[in-house]
Amino acid sequence: MTNILVIDDDPQIRMMLSELLKRENYKVRVVSSGLEALKQFSREKPDLVITDVVMPDMDGLELMLRLRKQQPDLKVLAISGGARIGPESYLKLADGLGADATIAKPMDVVKLLDTVKELVAA
Repeated sequence: MTNILVIDDDPQIRMMLSELLKRENYKVRVVSSGLEALKQFSREKPDLVITDVVMPDMDGLELMLRLRKQQPDLKVLAISGGARIGPESYLKLADGLGADATIAKPMDVVKLLDTVKELVAA
């Protein structure tokens, strides 16, 4: 079973992603911050990380770089609502730093599931 770690500081996004992915038979762990993600990652290595880019304690960009040091082949899907400057700027940065895929919030559920399927199959 594919193991996915979801990191987002918005509880509604975490719940929505968790329920959606579990319905597709993925094993899902959710955490609310980059620091929590690092702890969870050390306990259980996921096959895919879905991370928000803009978070208070550690942004998703730094998190992605730190996780990739531990697991270079880790698949990362970056998501962002963009905060003040719009999601495109943050997602462009994530793409430039090596995210395997990016999706802007609000997310298209079909696109999200298709992207997850593509990433875990690769």
